[in-house]
Amino acid sequence: MVEQNYKKYWESINSSLESTKDRVRNLIGGRHWLTEGTYKEIILKKTLERHLPEDLSICTGFVCNKDKISSQIDLLIIDKSAYTLFKEGDLVIVTPSAVRAIIEVKTRLESMSKIDKALAKLSKNVKLCNQTLSNKRTSLWSGLFVYESDDKIKDVLLSLNNSWNEHEGYINCVAYGSNEFVRYWFDYDGQHEHRWVSYNLANLAAGYFVGNMIADLTPNLGWEDGEILFPIEGTKETKRKYYIMRGDNNSVEEF
Repeated sequence: MVEQNYKKYWESINSSLESTKDRVRNLIGGRHWLTEGTYKEIILKKTLERHLPEDLSICTGFVCNKDKISSQIDLLIIDKSAYTLFKEGDLVIVTPSAVRAIIEVKTRLESMSKIDKALAKLSKNVKLCNQTLSNKRTSLWSGLFVYESDDKIKDVLLSLNNSWNEHEGYINCVAYGSNEFVRYWFDYDGQHEHRWVSYNLANLAAGYFVGNMIADLTPNLGWEDGEILFPIEGTKETKRKYYIMRGDNNSVEEF
């Protein structure tokens, strides 16, 4: 009899994304990177669709208010009951009240300038959405998903904080390759400062990215849900590496 193993299940999410990505690269080679980038958005979209609550849909498009419009958002998660200003296939234009989450997808980020550019774009779009949200909720979920990583996780933390300092749109989570995961922690009780924390999670970065998104977008989760979504024994807090306090200019600390 095969025993339940939730950790292996979430590791398989990472493996599935990697293998599908590699299949596409093997077919098209290095000549059509724009096509590959678009396909990677589709791969992640299909993965997220399998786990989203039924009242949400995932598409691409723009968010606008009375005097501003976002840049194009790679993956835009909206409430199915909300109205749309425009819809054609998977492309939508909506107002902030329809938006529950936004995700930027990248193949790789080879330099600090590219990390800064990706996170600045995401942060500006977060700010636009949060500025005009209704009173029904206070903020939306946002994340950066990067398929391939190198030794730049400290740069990612610095850039997350720089994007907040410049644009005031905080980013909840980053999956940086197969192993590196970053989460933003709120000062929820007046005793813990706002900060981003990085974790080294072998083959679980994608799984924890999806799990954190589900946890934030699904109401009334119980303890048993958390044990299934986040299966690392002793919790991921045993895997912490670095952190940066929100508002700090250049100080990444090691645990």
